[in-house]
Amino acid sequence: MSRFSYGAKLKGTSSEVIDADYLAAQRQFKVNRHAEVVTGRKPGPDLDPSSSAFDWATKKHMGLLEVVPPIRPAFFTVEGHMSDMFVGPCAFVASTLEKEGRVVWRPTGYDNTSLPFNNPSGRAALVERLDSKVFDDGLAFPVGTPWDIAGFSQGAMVVCEVMEKDVLPITGRLHYRLKDFRKGIAFGNPNRLINQCAPWVPDPPKSDTQGIMDWHFDFTKYPELAGKWQEHARTGDWYAENKLDEAGANMTAIAKIITTNSWIGGPASIVARIMDLFTDPFDGLIDIVWAIVRTFMGIAHLEAHGTYDLDPVLDWFRTG
Repeated sequence: MSRFSYGAKLKGTSSEVIDADYLAAQRQFKVNRHAEVVTGRKPGPDLDPSSSAFDWATKKHMGLLEVVPPIRPAFFTVEGHMSDMFVGPCAFVASTLEKEGRVVWRPTGYDNTSLPFNNPSGRAALVERLDSKVFDDGLAFPVGTPWDIAGFSQGAMVVCEVMEKDVLPITGRLHYRLKDFRKGIAFGNPNRLINQCAPWVPDPPKSDTQGIMDWHFDFTKYPELAGKWQEHARTGDWYAENKLDEAGANMTAIAKIITTNSWIGGPASIVARIMDLFTDPFDGLIDIVWAIVRTFMGIAHLEAHGTYDLDPVLDWFRTG
């Protein structure tokens, strides 16, 4: 206060002394600062010029309150089969936003090399991270911290399963985190819901196509996810663009064997597809063999997803 002309009498006095000179200086400080706030020369809160109370607003304008840095959202990422958890579309988006000071990136490692897919290891790892209150590096993740999530390919399957089983249900282990969820995106998602694709993708999957697996993440049925979830896929994606016809069913049957070692269950099982040979032996055999070739090719080559323009994705998260 002594730095102001009206506080000249306070120079050399203890900061703990509150006498008539101090109260007069504080009152004048509030009068002056009130005038600056109401004329737009200083930001609020406004001060009551008729009061000499040493209240919160006065302390804030005097710079006496502890500055609490804003909580940056946590951004969890899960990359795909045979991927490095630090490399991929999810990693690029999250690391870019972290460099901009917008988020704290939390890549999630799991067994993404096994065939059949070891998705349970991914689910366990992601749930453990989301349920943590303090991360391994000592950074706190208290309840109330906003969070984003992204998954690619097999990682998208992991993310969708965690959302469906652990976050969204009232009985889910992570349901308490749902209120703090900001945004999520799935790249090249084998569980992509039919006809769902982010509006910025220039070459989206063809209409009436869906992910190659026989379960699809229906985020549209959850009001809590309205405007908060996107599917990012391109036409020609082996995993995310599967037709609703005979050939598509065959692709799903083979994908289930390769990724989950599932041979039975529903019309998309390989048993159901082979039974189809009895009604159409020649065409059915060709369809199944072709599905085997295509599906193995897709799983063996990550480029089967195509490349992504990630600038619109970054813009979407920046507006969060």
